[in-house]
Amino acid sequence: MRFESKILLFLFLTLVVGFSIMNVVSTMYIKGLIEEQLAQEGKLYSKLLLYNRGEKYPEYIAISDKPLLREDYAILAFTGKHYIAVSNSYIRKKLIRYALIIFLWEGVLVVVIFLLLYYTIYRYLKRESESKEFLNILILALTHRLGNFLASQRLNLEMIPDSPPKNRLKISLDTLERSYEDTLKAMEMLQEASEGRKEGVDISELVLSTALLYEEKLSKDVRIKVSQGVRINTNLLYLKMLIDLLIENAMKYSERKVYIRVLKFKGKNIVAVRNDFTGKGTEGGSGMGLRIANFIAGRIGAELHIKAKRHFTVLVCL
Repeated sequence: MRFESKILLFLFLTLVVGFSIMNVVSTMYIKGLIEEQLAQEGKLYSKLLLYNRGEKYPEYIAISDKPLLREDYAILAFTGKHYIAVSNSYIRKKLIRYALIIFLWEGVLVVVIFLLLYYTIYRYLKRESESKEFLNILILALTHRLGNFLASQRLNLEMIPDSPPKNRLKISLDTLERSYEDTLKAMEMLQEASEGRKEGVDISELVLSTALLYEEKLSKDVRIKVSQGVRINTNLLYLKMLIDLLIENAMKYSERKVYIRVLKFKGKNIVAVRNDFTGKGTEGGSGMGLRIANFIAGRIGAELHIKAKRHFTVLVCL
């Protein structure tokens, strides 16, 4: 069952249960009012009998000097002289008449509220679906152009003679192609609506596999220290994007050294990424990477702490 359907069903059940409780309370209150009204009516006829008046009282009221033992009658009052009894079936008829009016209005109210909410959610989901489809098409168009650009640059690179600049261009192109492939995989996962699914993730294993990809391509002094059994139940796609982004930035802006640590501290899973940096580490970037990292961290409920002094350090608390 879809999440929206569950919300509608839960709301419907909440309204039904809520109105049912209100109906029980109001029915008991109305029944008390009806019995009080009939008791007062019986007392009036009792006074008429004391004055030897011959008015005939209704069949649903019974007045007697002694307690009545009639099956369908209930004693509601005692005047000091007479016992006032009223027919239970008559009380039920009056109660059903009042309750039916209340139930009908409540039924109409529940249906109207439910339909209004349904169409509001439907329109919202439709607009959200259209926006998502437009965004997917836009990203597909951009990635298609980027794929063509990478293919042409790969061809141009093959035509350049071997040299140190060519090696640096090849490393940059390989990194860009890997990011391009990861973007396509992420889009496929999002289109399959698996972005909200949570699963058990070994953070140490994820960090190691991600760091090795960059370590093989970049000549950096990378030191990695991880603790075993550091696991979390979270969205693998978002966590992978976050770790990849932080390690990529550390490798990109470091001068020589990158230090990565994974541990469990005070009940929290900590991922620390630290790198030395020169001026390019603070001025060369646009800051967009950290903004994206903060957004992803918020999506998975992680805390991001950044410190830039002698080293640039990012702490992810999961």
